[in-house]
Amino acid sequence: MCVIRFIILTYIITSTAYAGVYKWVDDQGNIHFSDSHPEASSADQGFETVKPNKPHSRLPQVKVAYPKAYNKNIPASPLAVTPLKAELPDAQYGEISVGTQWAGYQCDKKVGKLVWKVGNTYLADESALKMIQNTLIKNNYKVTENLETRFILISKLKKIIVDTCDNYDEGTSKSDVYLKIEWSVFDSLYRKKQISIDTDGASYASSYGNTNQNTSQAILSAIQVSFDNFLSDQRVADSVAINIKLLDTPNKFELIKIPLRYPEEQLTFKQRSAIIKKTAATIRNVSGHGSGVLISSQGHILTNAHVISEGNQFLVFLNNEEYVAQLLRKDVKRDVALLQTTTAPDIQATVISQTLPDVGDTIYVVGSPLSESLKYTVTSGIISAQRERKGLSYYQTDTVIHPGNSGGPVYNKQGELIAISVSGLISAAGTSMGINYLIPVNDALATLGIIQGTAPEKTATQTANEEGQAKSAFGFKTTHITKQKSTLSTGSFSQKPSEPATSTSTASSANILRTNKDKAFDLYQSALNAKANREFQRAIHLLQQALDAATIKQKQVIFDELHIDTPYAYAQYLIQQRDIDEVNTIINRMKQYVSQTRNRIANLKKIEQLETTLQHLSSAEQANMKANLTPVKIYIIETYLTTGQAPQNLQEMKTFFMTNFRSDITSKFKVSNYERQGRSIRIIFEDYSENKTTLSFTLPSQ
Repeated sequence: MCVIRFIILTYIITSTAYAGVYKWVDDQGNIHFSDSHPEASSADQGFETVKPNKPHSRLPQVKVAYPKAYNKNIPASPLAVTPLKAELPDAQYGEISVGTQWAGYQCDKKVGKLVWKVGNTYLADESALKMIQNTLIKNNYKVTENLETRFILISKLKKIIVDTCDNYDEGTSKSDVYLKIEWSVFDSLYRKKQISIDTDGASYASSYGNTNQNTSQAILSAIQVSFDNFLSDQRVADSVAINIKLLDTPNKFELIKIPLRYPEEQLTFKQRSAIIKKTAATIRNVSGHGSGVLISSQGHILTNAHVISEGNQFLVFLNNEEYVAQLLRKDVKRDVALLQTTTAPDIQATVISQTLPDVGDTIYVVGSPLSESLKYTVTSGIISAQRERKGLSYYQTDTVIHPGNSGGPVYNKQGELIAISVSGLISAAGTSMGINYLIPVNDALATLGIIQGTAPEKTATQTANEEGQAKSAFGFKTTHITKQKSTLSTGSFSQKPSEPATSTSTASSANILRTNKDKAFDLYQSALNAKANREFQRAIHLLQQALDAATIKQKQVIFDELHIDTPYAYAQYLIQQRDIDEVNTIINRMKQYVSQTRNRIANLKKIEQLETTLQHLSSAEQANMKANLTPVKIYIIETYLTTGQAPQNLQEMKTFFMTNFRSDITSKFKVSNYERQGRSIRIIFEDYSENKTTLSFTLPSQ
């Protein structure tokens, strides 16, 4: 096979032949070319006779049709056009005869044969490509230059006949061209041809410049006729008119509410393996595939942004079923994306963990490495480290991960989703090097603006059947009253707006609320229990649900819990984990909320407590850093006293530091700045959490 970048026609002397060509129009207005005179008279058929190049022609007649413009109600999908390719019989064996060279006033002198050969210099495929693109645009089709799109127009030259005639007396050159092209619309998503149609094209008695220029123009004209015939077929429009259900896409500032699943009981990965297998998604795009995970029964799928590239429609394979999915949102920097299937799968979503993994924990990676046929491949390993890269958090793992795993789910020993795969180091041989990275699932959800939502409305019967299960999931039995003390005042939840708050107990108010079927209180109590168990993300989701069910008075109490009390508890936990950046983010959010509320004094005290704790922690870390780096100061002074030498600039200091100190120091700290003026030295060190400390001292006189 060869691409028609150029066509070469060379001459081989053989015998003489003759030809004649006719052009005529039928009753329907269709134009025809024929190598023989129509049987009916010119008056009956309306044909016109084209001045023949030769007394006899072997070129067949070609019906010429007008292209049909795209006029469907469904927008046409973008269509990419590839260069015309040649698949001529026996072309692989070298030169093949494609026509005859004639000469003379009557084109009756046979000069030689025209031979197909790759490598000519006068007909570039770019001309045909642009011509086809322009024809599509004129007929209301969408054209894209991006070949990584769903629909691709592929064309193959199956047959070509070229006869030329040089009239030396008149100094003219004419060409007759006939060709047959196979036109196909290929669906890259389904990996199959939507349609494949063979059409003829012809350009007879073309006259344009010299023989080479004339033949080039005649071939282009014949390609145009063939393409017009192709575009006249209604199946072309049908092939790019994909009628699928379009989902409502949220704007970038809108939170996406999804009925996420959290653990209701302690199980193992093996015990959850059935649902894990069903929710493991293989995502096919136009150029390859990746992995994902079903996080809601409504068809929401979490994956990497690089898996979906620039596309917006995808094929998703779940539980051996095929679904069309649409992009709802993506974040390229965090490399996460959210898809949703256009029809909800009858599958229960995966369970999301409420606890963070520790270094050394066993994990399981699920995905479709290398090939779609390897779907639901499970590999295991451990969390090797927690890393920060360009300000983003990652888990590092030694678990074997290959291309195709991207976006796939990662589970802990309880079979709960803790992360999704994103990248790893691959050797030159294409094997994993045991250094791979995972995106924490909570980071992925937060980046995409996903919060706990509710499932679609259920019937009264379904609601009644599921009410007990829902309360059990929140940690309550139907008749059980939690012992967790609520900060919701009894009055705000049990009294009418005009009535003062009473001092009844939490238990009695809870009984009243259950009698009144107050969902807000149940959700609020569940949130407090989640907070006490350090399940902070779940607590936030429950509080957001409680807001939807709360009265105006109830909402203020829930707002304070959501924006002050739960974040305060979460920040205290993060301080223990030394996640200072996240604590500062929480403090800033709390300040923003306090500035818009009345009860500022009590809330400001909590913010001040957090800031004071951070200051003490920072001072302690500074002191600890200086204590660890004191040997550096002492060694510089000792070296100066014995040799009279000390680092002069930053580069010398970095070299001095790396060559003279143990790895337990150099692996924790790096020199970020160095200043020396005479005997005065100032060194700024930075640890790998970007905490800085300064050593300032004066070298002694010798």
